[in-house]
Amino acid sequence: MLVKLFIIFVICLSYSATLYATSSTCGKSYQLTTIANNSIALDGLAEDPAWAKANIISDFSLPWKESQAQKTRFMALIDDSHLYFHFSSTDSSVALKKHWQGEETVVLEDRVEIFFSKDLTLNSYFALEIDAAGRVLDYHSTFYRQFDPQWHFTDLLLSAVNTVNGYSIEGSISLKSLALLSIPPFNALQPVYVGLFRADLKNTPEKQRAEWISWINPDTATPDFHVASAFGCFFLAAH
Repeated sequence: MLVKLFIIFVICLSYSATLYATSSTCGKSYQLTTIANNSIALDGLAEDPAWAKANIISDFSLPWKESQAQKTRFMALIDDSHLYFHFSSTDSSVALKKHWQGEETVVLEDRVEIFFSKDLTLNSYFALEIDAAGRVLDYHSTFYRQFDPQWHFTDLLLSAVNTVNGYSIEGSISLKSLALLSIPPFNALQPVYVGLFRADLKNTPEKQRAEWISWINPDTATPDFHVASAFGCFFLAAH
């Protein structure tokens, strides 16, 4: 009996230590809900009943301005084979280029962004920047800002719609493709490091400028999403 109690104590101690270690490195955490396979049909609207199970992130801010950011909402779900995500962006004036000149066009547009990293060294991380039409700039990067724009996600699907208040993006990435990038599997203890961002472009008499919106305040002097402090932790929610 004492041996059994000791084993339980050691397991609990290990679990607590893991939680402490992850909480000390995670600016914010997100609990990812599991759903049945084939529950999501990508249409940009996130109206499938399964989305009602998703936790919602809505505390996006403008870390480098004192004004209030236009509203952004993010949700994610997971099944046996895919990670699903949805951004809903309130935008009073969507900046979208009519003439597409390759994926670098995205940097001149309103967009939402999601980054994945296996750890906080950022020695290898992967970025998606998605405009209001569902067009994407994706790349691999190493710290600091060593971009490889020739790299692309595989098994990426996206759908976008204009809404009354802005635009909505719904997408999926296969878990197999994330594993091939050495992104660890989603579970309840080990975090997957994820950055969630948005560029909200404004036209001024002088030039076009961007307001940089982030889930987490990176606490940098100037706008910068390519630092470890900009990443939060995704965990699989306990059943």
